[in-house]
Amino acid sequence: MLPAALFLRARWPHRQDWPAVAALGFCFFGVFFVLYNIAMTYTTAARGSLALATLPLHTMVVGALLGIEPLSLRKSVGVGIAVLGVIARWRPDCRARRPGRGAVS
Repeated sequence: MLPAALFLRARWPHRQDWPAVAALGFCFFGVFFVLYNIAMTYTTAARGSLALATLPLHTMVVGALLGIEPLSLRKSVGVGIAVLGVIARWRPDCRARRPGRGAVS
């Protein structure tokens, strides 16, 4: 991303924001993946992927509850469409074994 940011001449965060940006980067690229891999030892890959697919919903709700980012109709519709895909996966007929398609768990 650094080459793209340099090429596009993106604004850098203010110097006093650098520790917070570094902490967020560490949490996402370090802590999140460690905890996700630990959690995956307790469930199936399909369920873990579905849980990961709901992150946009969680992010939107937490951001709204903390007053960081207000909800908008456009955001809600976009996340709603994404969540519908997750819900569709949980339909009973999607979980059945289908000839030639393998098992979906």
